[in-house]
Amino acid sequence: MEGASLEAHGTIPFALLPANLPVELPRRQGPAKFTADLKGVSLAAVPGMPKTVSGALSAHLEAEALQPELEAVKATLTIPELRATFDTYSVAQKASPKSDSKTEWRASGNSN
Repeated sequence: MEGASLEAHGTIPFALLPANLPVELPRRQGPAKFTADLKGVSLAAVPGMPKTVSGALSAHLEAEALQPELEAVKATLTIPELRATFDTYSVAQKASPKSDSKTEWRASGNSN
């Protein structure tokens, strides 16, 4: 998608890998960690999106796991930017000046 960017980083401690690997590796302890930032996604550019949809989306994901099992994953997904318009309806996110406070949502529309 034009104009959008994805940046991701992660670490996987070798202690989380199987013990019977064919090579000897230093076994650092700690959780596996992953972060990703998706920025500047144009909703109109998403394949299959109706032509009457416009807006933008950005997302941030933080995840970690102490064990190599899906049940052990703890993750937080935040959406720092969301603006969407569909026909005569619109939704916009109004971020609060404090980063730790809740996000306020505004919606408007016309049913005509």
